[in-house]
Amino acid sequence: MEVPDYYDAVSVRLMKVLDTIGLMEKVRWKRIEMWTQVEEFFTVSGLRDKIKFHIFGSQAEATTTSGLRSDMDIVYQVIRHTAQVYLQSWKPGSLRALMIMDDTTPPGYVKLQQVLDDVPVPIYNLQTGILMLDRHGRSCINNGVIFRELDGINEYHGPAITMTNIPTNIIISYDVVQAYISHSWPYTASEWITRHREHNWPSQETISIIQQSGTVLVPVGHKLSPEKHLEWRISISFGEKILAWQFNSTQYKCYVVLKMMNKYFIKERFGENVLTSYHWKTCMFYMIETTPSVLWQPQNLLRCIELCLMKMCTWIEECNCPNYFIPEENMFLDKLNGPVQRKLSNMLHDLIRQKGRCLTMIPFDGIGQKLSIACQSPISQINDEMKDCI
Repeated sequence: MEVPDYYDAVSVRLMKVLDTIGLMEKVRWKRIEMWTQVEEFFTVSGLRDKIKFHIFGSQAEATTTSGLRSDMDIVYQVIRHTAQVYLQSWKPGSLRALMIMDDTTPPGYVKLQQVLDDVPVPIYNLQTGILMLDRHGRSCINNGVIFRELDGINEYHGPAITMTNIPTNIIISYDVVQAYISHSWPYTASEWITRHREHNWPSQETISIIQQSGTVLVPVGHKLSPEKHLEWRISISFGEKILAWQFNSTQYKCYVVLKMMNKYFIKERFGENVLTSYHWKTCMFYMIETTPSVLWQPQNLLRCIELCLMKMCTWIEECNCPNYFIPEENMFLDKLNGPVQRKLSNMLHDLIRQKGRCLTMIPFDGIGQKLSIACQSPISQINDEMKDCI
């Protein structure tokens, strides 16, 4: 596809406009540092009750703006409640559960079979308020038994509890999820470890760090599963945060612009859950992994946005958005019916055909108006600024 002559100049101008709304690198890293400290504060405050908190999502990644008004995701972990893939890592009194991944669990999900406290033996044929039997008689933890006794609860979103009592002009709510943390890497994600990466992203060092960082097991089952009440979704949230922190400035701003486009053009027409920021994050991960690093430069920002839109179009037309860590998990399953799929594909193709002009329509943080004004500058001035950015 031919790249318009103005792409380079407008890309650099867009980079500068995004700086004015708080996406400068120094601001980005201050925000990351701030939320890391908030996470530490939450954890210290919960140590007496043996509770640990983890903050994920747009706020922790600093991939939002005040105009986007993103939620914050807080994972609440009872420290002794952990899950393991293998019984060899069992310890007395740890209340550990065994992660079940077999032909009865959909890709991206596990069951948690309770293990005895005093010996590393999984429990069978025992039902309690928490434990229920699966089709093989294994005593598995019911994902409906989640932590709900919190002040300021407004509404539930699946496994999450949205709370709206934080006074801020950036966060409109935060979701609190009680989850199990596993320090074992799920073997359904083993392909991600060994995957061939032509462009060395992420690096082997980063892959090792992510593999050791653990996974979050969220209390929600597969929508189409007959045993969804016993299933827990694998969320490699620690790894996602690490990868988002490694975005360079162009990748970082590309992702934020995609989120703005999604909120203004897609969510306004199709609702909240058809195409989410998580789908775009997944798109970013795949695009960075499969393209040369030289592409992700300031003068190529519009081209990068366009390539991501094209990638998402392909997924929509195939009705398959593969999870980045577990590609067998289709994140479009049960989301796109025929009419929605067709209309969504048409919408994205229309955005691509506009060759960046649609960005001037985005209202969040005044970015559209600012970009329009910025692009009225003499081309010689824009070219000079390009040289500063390259």
